[in-house]
Amino acid sequence: MFSQMKPALAIASLCLFPSFAHAQSSAQVTGNLDGEVLDFSMTDAVGGMPALYLETYTDGDTPEVEVIAGAIEETQEGLDGVMLFLGLAAGPDSVANLPSSDMAYFAEAMVVDEWTPGAPFPETVWLAELDGFEIFEIDTLSFADEAGALSGRITSDRFCLHSFTGDEPIAVRRDGEMICKPGAVTFAMSTDGAATPPPPPPMEVEVLGRATGMVGRDSYDWITFLAPGAEPTATIDQDGAIDLLRLQAHDPASDNFLRDNLLSVTIMGDLETGKIPDGGTVPVELSFFTDEPGVFYSSEDGDGGVTANVLSFHVDGDLGEVDMVLEGQICKIDGFELVSDDCTSIEAQIATEIIRITGD
Repeated sequence: MFSQMKPALAIASLCLFPSFAHAQSSAQVTGNLDGEVLDFSMTDAVGGMPALYLETYTDGDTPEVEVIAGAIEETQEGLDGVMLFLGLAAGPDSVANLPSSDMAYFAEAMVVDEWTPGAPFPETVWLAELDGFEIFEIDTLSFADEAGALSGRITSDRFCLHSFTGDEPIAVRRDGEMICKPGAVTFAMSTDGAATPPPPPPMEVEVLGRATGMVGRDSYDWITFLAPGAEPTATIDQDGAIDLLRLQAHDPASDNFLRDNLLSVTIMGDLETGKIPDGGTVPVELSFFTDEPGVFYSSEDGDGGVTANVLSFHVDGDLGEVDMVLEGQICKIDGFELVSDDCTSIEAQIATEIIRITGD
């Protein structure tokens, strides 16, 4: 995928990384996008994203490595840079001793087009995928003793414009056709904390709302919140003239408060009015992230589907409230692939304050 993994990586990599403040991290990415020069460097984590993050796990008898890397810079206009996402079917020893792009079963390169400071996702990116790469070479990929390094290059004629309308990029089309540019990036990253990120520090948060519910037979209690220096986890925004409600509900009882048992909900306004109704049933995009690496459940894949019964919704200026009941089915994504015949029910009620993150 990324068609299966996009929501997981987007959330995990762009807004839910634990703090890497103590890790020495550096990255350099150069290249071009349709003749425009790309030259980005990073010597510390920006927006919580380190220069290089690697995680290993085993899917059955097959060892796998997830790699997330990038060089993100903060400018007066916003965030800019390049991000890389790789999935390698290989164990740590084979990756370190004989790095090869042939090990990749998944790869994406994202060149940031627009990213507002404080926003959890870029508004738009130029995205190239593995099946569209003309050149994909890995010169270095190693990690040992909590240190890691990655270098290589990617060339593609199809860096295509995508927008984040929810928690994954959607292709932007003009007259039915994708908008694409040729590009190339050369990258080199290293960090002394690549393989074992530290646990997130205790957080002081202002609780905005609460949710309770069942995923299968397991019950959960979640909160939405506002933390100092971070974007609220319950927001109302606009995609053009369409209202966009995003809720991320976190489980305070989990070992990893920011990532484990995370419930992510996105609701778009009515296509005719652009507004989210104050009452009635609407479709939602819902993801539930487990405490297993690389595993989550999605309403958008397989036989999944979730609706929300909106009990009340209103916004006054930059503040609002929503109360809704969610019900439906979500299906398992494991190792970036849909697990056939593995779906479960979800029922939850969310009542929370919401905060507008951009003006009309």
